[in-house]
Amino acid sequence: METIGIVIPCYNEAKRLKTEVFEEFAQSNPHIRLHFVNDGSIDGTQEVLERLANKSDSISVSKLESNKGKAMAVHYGVKTCDEYNYSYIAYLDADLSIPLDEVNLLFQRMKENDSMKMAFGSRIKTLNNKIERRVLRHIFGRVIATFISYSLKLAVYDTQCGCKLFKKEMIQPLFEKEFISPWLFDVEIFWRMIVLYGRDELPRRALEVPLRECIHINDSKVKWTYSFKTFFQLSKIHRFYKNKAKI
Repeated sequence: METIGIVIPCYNEAKRLKTEVFEEFAQSNPHIRLHFVNDGSIDGTQEVLERLANKSDSISVSKLESNKGKAMAVHYGVKTCDEYNYSYIAYLDADLSIPLDEVNLLFQRMKENDSMKMAFGSRIKTLNNKIERRVLRHIFGRVIATFISYSLKLAVYDTQCGCKLFKKEMIQPLFEKEFISPWLFDVEIFWRMIVLYGRDELPRRALEVPLRECIHINDSKVKWTYSFKTFFQLSKIHRFYKNKAKI
C-alpha cells in the first residue's frame, strides 16, 4: 500500500487546534501518518499535541526549541518524514483552512499521471467549490501571485497555497538545503523544480489542482508588517536562483 506522511507545522495553536478532526482523520485514513512540528510555541501547544499523539499510532510530534518560522518547521518535518520511507510526503497548515482530505485529492490526481512528481492545491474560486478569501487579502495575494508568476516565467495561479504533495524521490533535491525565506519558501520550491527540470519540462512534472474547499481563518500568524517585506524577499529569491535555472 502506498503511504503518505503529512507535515503540519504548529506555532501557538493550543486554543484552536481541532484535535478531534485530526484524530478522526488518522483513524479513517490508515495509509496516512500525521507529523506535527511544534515550532517553538510558548503556549500549551506541546501538551495538546502530546495528548493527541497518545491517542493514535498514526500521529507523531517533534519540537523545535525556539521559533524558526514556517519554512524551517516544514523543512525539519519533511526531513523527518523521509526517514519513514513514505511513498509521498505532503505539508498542510494546522488551522485546517484547507481540510485534511484535500491531500487525498492531490494524491488521486497524481496517481492519474505517473510523470507528475509534485501536486499543489490552487485556491481558484469556481461554481462547484467552496473557496473563502477576504477581499483585501485576495487582492494583495493576486498582486503577489502575478509578481511571482512573472519572476518564475510560469503560468502558476497559486504558488502560496499551503497544501502540497511530493513523491518521495523529490524530497532530496527539493528539501536537502534550508530555504532562504521564512515564509515564501513555496516560491523556492518552484525555483528548485525549475533548476532540476527546466521550465519547459515543469508542466509535465508539477500539477496544479483546484481545491474543493478552503475557508478563511482569522488570527493569521503572518503579521501585516511582513507584507512590506514580501517584494524584497521575492527579489532576493529571484536573484539567488535565476542563474541556476535551466533555460
